[in-house]
Amino acid sequence: FRSTTAGDSWTDLSAGLNITQFYRLGGSPDDASLILAGAQDNGCNLNDGSGWTHVLGADGMECAVTPGEPLVMYGMQQNGGLFRSDDGFATSFNISWPITEEGAWVTPFAIDPNNNDVLWAGYKNIWRSNDRGQSWTQKNAFSVTRNIQALALAPSQANVIYYADDLTMRLSTDNGNSWQVIGTTLPGQVITAIAVDPLNAQRLFVSLSGYADGAKVFESTD
Repeated sequence: FRSTTAGDSWTDLSAGLNITQFYRLGGSPDDASLILAGAQDNGCNLNDGSGWTHVLGADGMECAVTPGEPLVMYGMQQNGGLFRSDDGFATSFNISWPITEEGAWVTPFAIDPNNNDVLWAGYKNIWRSNDRGQSWTQKNAFSVTRNIQALALAPSQANVIYYADDLTMRLSTDNGNSWQVIGTTLPGQVITAIAVDPLNAQRLFVSLSGYADGAKVFESTD
């Protein structure tokens, strides 16, 4: 912005510049035009098909729109500040305050694909909410100091959860009550994302950070 009136009025100089850096976005399975996206230094921004509206401040991160309930949305700020809106972000409120840990810069969370009331979030440990973030339960306790970087749920099998911090990848097949280390044959790079086949909980893909040729995306079928 520029002011020629000692700050009494301002002119926007950035209109038309394509300079927003988005970290993550969430779309609606019910409305292809509805997108909620988190941006570096520019918070979370909502596009309902007619244009963008800034709905949450700070650094915007992971976002989600609830399947079948497009007015119920979630937006994340840096290091795990999670907000819920029940009215399409006309209003919102913080639901992460009961969680006693700070998350990664981009803290992962997900709506359970089998139950809209259930949320999963990865901070230093895995946390689960059965009531859309009103309360949370810690689902593991490994005394770790690393932040979780990636989290994925299996749509075809309700009890299967994958997560990774920057050193270790783990799998639970019993709704987070117990965990096993997996992915030990992967290159020693940070896992940046996990995606599970919607029809097969055993098939997943991971993306890795770093600059090594041929060591970016890996698939597992078991």
